[in-house]
Amino acid sequence: MRFRFTLIEIVCAVTVMLLLGTVAAAVIRFSSPALELKRSAAEVERLFTLAGQLSAMRNCDVKLIFAKGMFKIVEPAPPDDGGNREYLSSRSYCFTVSDDIEVKPEELEFLFRPDGSVSGPKFTLTADESTLNFKASPLTGRLLEAEE
Repeated sequence: MRFRFTLIEIVCAVTVMLLLGTVAAAVIRFSSPALELKRSAAEVERLFTLAGQLSAMRNCDVKLIFAKGMFKIVEPAPPDDGGNREYLSSRSYCFTVSDDIEVKPEELEFLFRPDGSVSGPKFTLTADESTLNFKASPLTGRLLEAEE
């Protein structure tokens, strides 16, 4: 006589395995310092791109600074538009680095020009034993991963 599993038993077993797999994936995903480092690097790259676009659109120099754990785009005083630009600036023009990530040097300043060029120092992002070195391409204004 052969023993067969009922449909209810199979559904329960699959459900338990899916729940365990989901919990394990969430724990691994949120606890990885290397992943947090990559997320932060992607966010800084997004700010570099945005600063270059703002500089070209507004035909003026735009600064991207890092101080007190935050990357922030600083642009010349805009005309009064009812506060809309201030709302957007406070939301999308800055990024706070996680406490687990160390940025060296502790203060940075990049200057983006309307012609697409950028000037600024090399910097590193470090989390645990993972380190990413970056430099700004003076010609294209893009953020590049640099060798040590």
